[in-house]
Amino acid sequence: MTDLILTLNASFPDYDFASVRPAHFVKKEPNQAIDHVNQRLSELASRKSAHFLQELWNSIDNVICLAETEVYSYVPPAVDGEPFGFLTQTLLDEQVAPLWSFNYFFVNKQLKRILLFSGIETMRPTEVSDEEEEDVMVMGHYRPTEIDFDLDPAADMAGGGSLSCI
Repeated sequence: MTDLILTLNASFPDYDFASVRPAHFVKKEPNQAIDHVNQRLSELASRKSAHFLQELWNSIDNVICLAETEVYSYVPPAVDGEPFGFLTQTLLDEQVAPLWSFNYFFVNKQLKRILLFSGIETMRPTEVSDEEEEDVMVMGHYRPTEIDFDLDPAADMAGGGSLSCI
């Protein structure tokens, strides 16, 4: 569980995870997590392409080898009455209200890799200007950080590249 907490700290440096306990992590079956993510991303996927979810999971499988992973869901304690308030505090403007979110850790001990897959859908404020709309839209955009977190620093690839499962 320590590796999962370290991953949270590296992924959300503006939030303090000192109070996180093992009870905040729930082990899931990989297919259960995949189905839940597919359900949550179905609307986005329908706007992207017919094969969006398949391509997403193929990319994730290339990095972590889903058949060899253990999956944990992070279920944090409520922040200001919202169980996923830490995501909105870290990623979004305070005016945005979360509708749902998910936090899954795909752990491959053999490859010494952890993939954190977090998603959040928010409700836009009723009146959003064109300039504000760009700031509110987070999903689908990569925000690079200076943190390169890899459990195996001696590996040739850090941060996830194509790997084959043997």
